[in-house]
Amino acid sequence: MELGVRSGKEAGGTSERGIRGKSEGSHHTPRERQAPLMASRVLQQLLDAHYPAFERTHPLPEYVREAVHGLRCCRTAALGGHVQACPDGHVERVWYNSCRHRFCP
Repeated sequence: MELGVRSGKEAGGTSERGIRGKSEGSHHTPRERQAPLMASRVLQQLLDAHYPAFERTHPLPEYVREAVHGLRCCRTAALGGHVQACPDGHVERVWYNSCRHRFCP
């Protein structure tokens, strides 16, 4: 038995797929699509670790304080969320809401 790579049309699908499995219009791998999410986690960790001390020693305008609060709470239970579940009950995932700040990664 020989295994080969087939395009989407050969397999009965509608999209052309290359050897790497990406459609021609897609330029991002799954890891690249996760990069903004990982960047927000790193930013949250930095803000959680260092922002309270910085805030005590530096006078900041209210809009900066609000932005940092939003970034620290982004995609956490603090902003709420919803549950996505398999109809058969096998898998369940919680999706937390974004802070929707324009500088949020």
